[in-house]
Amino acid sequence: MSLSILLLITLVSYAQQVKVSPTLEKGMRKTYVTETVTEIQGQKPITLQTETQYEVTDVTPDGYTVTITVTKADFNHDINSIVSRVLTLSTEMMKGVTSSCATDKDGQIIKLLNYEDIRSASVKMLDDLLKEVPLPQGLSADALKQQILKNITEESLLKTTQMNTGIMGLNGKTITSGMEEEYTLDQGIKMKRTYKVNPDGSILATGVLGMTMDELKNMVISQLEKANPAQAESIKGQIDAVIANMNLEVTENSTFTFAPDGWVDTLQSEVSTQGMGAKTVVRSTIRLRK
Repeated sequence: MSLSILLLITLVSYAQQVKVSPTLEKGMRKTYVTETVTEIQGQKPITLQTETQYEVTDVTPDGYTVTITVTKADFNHDINSIVSRVLTLSTEMMKGVTSSCATDKDGQIIKLLNYEDIRSASVKMLDDLLKEVPLPQGLSADALKQQILKNITEESLLKTTQMNTGIMGLNGKTITSGMEEEYTLDQGIKMKRTYKVNPDGSILATGVLGMTMDELKNMVISQLEKANPAQAESIKGQIDAVIANMNLEVTENSTFTFAPDGWVDTLQSEVSTQGMGAKTVVRSTIRLRK
């Protein structure tokens, strides 16, 4: 194959692009069914099934108002596993909680309209969880609660909502094969996501850890200082060994397909986290109820 043909194929591939701009009309409702399986090394898989309703409740000069409500939550879990209990309890507690969002004309979320309600629900969830889950020695429930609440700001929640791999996460974006963007997970883990537009119009998003060694060190020390200052101080001199032993790897692979009206039809995602010799894989499938 000649160099010119290879170059042409490359240019055509990178020229593929999709503008994600679903149809939104007042009164429109979409229900999505999600099945999530969390596999934690050495433990039984945790299965969560939820239904979430998206409703366009208003039209504004700049876009729309969309409410998002988890209407159903079922789970199959190991009651003896702390992680399993946390996942299932937190999902159950969010059932019935509504998030109200302002979007632009393309459906991209630009503001949380009921942040205080969401924060109040988060505080109640934390209080209930901390009553159920045993904590490591030396870590008080109140200290952990305050640490978590410091991260639940209006800005952080909006950013998480915009960058999450979810139904409205791509709205307003023009996706081109090879396009990259950076985003941050909980606890300050920085990721780099790359997009590919497939010939059938579906979109593949792959994410990898995007942090330097110094950023990893600062993240670990910062988190320890918030949770256990004494331990953080003692570990600073050993931070290089701690990072080496951590051997943190995070990957994401997600595929979006779209319905004729531009809404997501299916979203299949796998996120893998490996560190300190343990591996966790979260696989989720989200489908639009027809």
